[in-house]
Amino acid sequence: AARERLAQLYIYTRQYQLALYQLDTMLVQNQNNAQAYFMKGMVFKETGDTGKAVSSMQTAVEQDPDYYNAYIQLGMIHAAKHSKLAVDYYLNAIKVQPNSVEAMYNLGKFYQDENQYPLAIETYTTLLKADARYYNAYYNIGAIQLEKLNQYEAAIKNFNLAIESNNRDPRAFFGRGLCYERLKDNNHAIEDYRQVLLLDPESQNAREAIDRILGKGK
Repeated sequence: AARERLAQLYIYTRQYQLALYQLDTMLVQNQNNAQAYFMKGMVFKETGDTGKAVSSMQTAVEQDPDYYNAYIQLGMIHAAKHSKLAVDYYLNAIKVQPNSVEAMYNLGKFYQDENQYPLAIETYTTLLKADARYYNAYYNIGAIQLEKLNQYEAAIKNFNLAIESNNRDPRAFFGRGLCYERLKDNNHAIEDYRQVLLLDPESQNAREAIDRILGKGK
């Protein structure tokens, strides 16, 4: 336990070689120590050696098949590589913690980034059953419906729910404004764009959108 705390301190202070020394010593004492393998994986990830990071974290889940954090990290590493293996790791994380909004959001975002929009929406919808006020899930569904599916009325409903969850984030107001604009409802569109400017006075996109509607663009 003392070596583990010391290794954590070294990782926090970015003294990675000292951290690895402590972790390797822990593994000499107990070669089945899943936590030590996981921490080594985090060191390798932070130092940019993703190959060793994957190897160490994979060993961690071999030693402890319920190691949630290792599955999450493995999913994140593979998602960054656009590898479908990310799905398997996120699903394993969900199997360990079925109500994990973190794992479900990461899985939904992977599907979204890989242009698998129906799966992304399905995953975000499942997430919202676990946390009905999860802003980013509502916002991302709305963004997909707006930008990829041209489902403007459906997108408005999700942006409404996002705003109910968090009315201080200008993104949902801007997205909803775009929906109204494309539906030719310019009054509501301008209202939303002005709300964006109240929350983010530096938003050039909102200013340009208002000018576009009022015929002042170009």
